[in-house]
Amino acid sequence: MRAKEIDRLVSKIMFVSVKEIHGKSTYHTISDARHIAMYLRRKYLKFSYPMLAVAFQKKHHSTPRAGVIKVMNLMETDHCFFEKVSLLEKMLEERIPKLIQDKKRYNNHQLLRKAGYKVDAKQKIICISQYAFDILKGTNKKRVDNLAMLGYSIQLQISM
Repeated sequence: MRAKEIDRLVSKIMFVSVKEIHGKSTYHTISDARHIAMYLRRKYLKFSYPMLAVAFQKKHHSTPRAGVIKVMNLMETDHCFFEKVSLLEKMLEERIPKLIQDKKRYNNHQLLRKAGYKVDAKQKIICISQYAFDILKGTNKKRVDNLAMLGYSIQLQISM
């Protein structure tokens, strides 16, 4: 999941444009959408307040912090607001398992490549020499097993 995806979902549900979410308008509908986007980025992408300030062109981290707190307070007091944020959270959580799986796959690719293995993501093949396969154990074995569960095939390279 990316920050832009959160912005698009918020703009769709709150009926404001992504440009307005990142703008300077203080109109409450737009600022509420902006605060919801900050809240969701903080919750799902683990953005720090200084990172949120940079992303939304704010001068200080206290502005996003106040926005996130405002969303949490409004969720407790305003049922309609709570429903909107809950709908956004549900939409985001439906996308998370695939995104987590993609991230794990990418991390396994990178770590196996650093260990000297050849991984072809497009063809879903892991190329391993016979010797390396025989001594494959520990963390790298788990990484190869994880990719195998995702449909990767293991291609043994026999050297003569």
